[in-house]
Amino acid sequence: MRSKLLHIVIALAIAVVFGYLLIVAFAGDPLEKWAKVDELHLMQNGLEVTAYWSDEGCDSYEVKVWHDGRLTVIPHVKGNTYTTKVSAPGEHCVIMVSGHLRFGIMTRSAKAEITVEKLNQNIFVADTAYYGFDGNDFNLKASAYGDLHYRSTDKNIASVDQTGTVALKNVGEAFINIRADGNGLYEDAEREVSVFVYPTVLEKVKGAVAENISPSRAIIRWKKNEYAAAYTVLRRNPATQQYEVLAEKTAEDNFLEVTRDDYDYEIKATAEVNGEKVDGKVSDPVKVRGTTEESPSYSKFKIIKKITKADLNVVAAIHGAPKARVPQSINMVGDDCVVSFVNMKNTEAKLIAYNKADGSTSLVSDARGIGHGNGGAYNPHTNKIYILSKKSGNVQSCCVFDGDTLKMIDTIKMPVACTAIAYDISTDKFYLAKKDKIYICSSNFRVEKTITKTAPYFHTQDMGAYNGAVLVCTWPQETESYLDVYRVSDGAYLGSYDLSIGEIESVTMDDGYLVILMNTIRSNDDRIYKTKERIAIP
Repeated sequence: MRSKLLHIVIALAIAVVFGYLLIVAFAGDPLEKWAKVDELHLMQNGLEVTAYWSDEGCDSYEVKVWHDGRLTVIPHVKGNTYTTKVSAPGEHCVIMVSGHLRFGIMTRSAKAEITVEKLNQNIFVADTAYYGFDGNDFNLKASAYGDLHYRSTDKNIASVDQTGTVALKNVGEAFINIRADGNGLYEDAEREVSVFVYPTVLEKVKGAVAENISPSRAIIRWKKNEYAAAYTVLRRNPATQQYEVLAEKTAEDNFLEVTRDDYDYEIKATAEVNGEKVDGKVSDPVKVRGTTEESPSYSKFKIIKKITKADLNVVAAIHGAPKARVPQSINMVGDDCVVSFVNMKNTEAKLIAYNKADGSTSLVSDARGIGHGNGGAYNPHTNKIYILSKKSGNVQSCCVFDGDTLKMIDTIKMPVACTAIAYDISTDKFYLAKKDKIYICSSNFRVEKTITKTAPYFHTQDMGAYNGAVLVCTWPQETESYLDVYRVSDGAYLGSYDLSIGEIESVTMDDGYLVILMNTIRSNDDRIYKTKERIAIP
């Protein structure tokens, strides 16, 4: 009986093996299709080698590692990665991975090998650029795994010894090359740092001249100093004969507009290096003298119409808003004239809405962050008000407000520094302006075109827009004010409206009527005016 049972078991085993061989012969190994190790790759990270492979149906893995021929077997590895440490670059590492099924059956193995390479070496320094005065020394304090060597590209400007100490000798720029030796573990490495050497005293500002731009105004210009971070304009006091600080200008602005009142001016450059201020030598005196002669720039200036108070209705008398006494820009939002104000200290701004029918105040909003708030626009498509904020370096910000709540909802960057902004609903474009330039922008503030002003531009206060024309508010002095008109299509200057009843701050259009924000000099008579008749753009 036992013999018969044994024969039956043997026969079944032979049948199973024979059947398995037939399946392998005609259809392939089913175990390989069910579970296998595939796509084995090795990756070096420092002195570690990581094997990773595809995980297809295996319960666990057996990993065999050969380090320069020395075998290590790691059974029952879960997951599809394994990391081993190597002793040094140049070591040959072989890894073979085999998968196990649930019942311990071994699947097809995969093998990969790698020769460990040297490690990349970093050179650590505190900064990539150093600034200092001629005559000073400092140490780079560099570090690396290998020995360091230093070389200067210009020893006359900055020399360096083999301890990393840099001696600043003359004004200019040099580069310090740092090299770290390699070794058995690390590759060679190099890096370069810049050294800028400033003079202890900046050179005298050159080329300072005065240019008359009107019977009452002049512009002082000077050549830029390559090391200057700012310029200080000084004016001589006739009573004391001493030069006193009049204005500070940024490094980008090498001009200042002044009144022609028989003063002498000097300009000096200033810089700041490592927290220390560097003064410069003053320029030769620039003499600005008053005259009754007409400026040559008026040769292209033409008056379209002189608008007097008799041609205007008062929308609102706006002086005396709480803590905000200087109006800066105006926009028509529905039935309201929305005006941005700044207080006398230029530290707090507000948006105030005046009803154009009766001049009543309907809404007051704090608008911190606007700064001076010089320039505003309203886009009825988006119901957003745009108020220009302060400029930081070459970056001009713009604060965005909701047209219903007058609450600030965003701050965006303008494509150019500017002092004026307008939106033209007829073209769906924004217009920006500063000094002698007008920038035509798409509705998302991409500059498409630039117009150069030909009328005297003086102070560009703000702008309005109407049917493809730009209305530029310019203020030469006192009560003298103009609205210069430019056609967007070809940039042509069409003429100016004479609005000499105060300092014009901003304009907007309301169904063809001109709405004017006027800041009356040395009085409390700040008003919003509206023309009694529609204006005709040439």
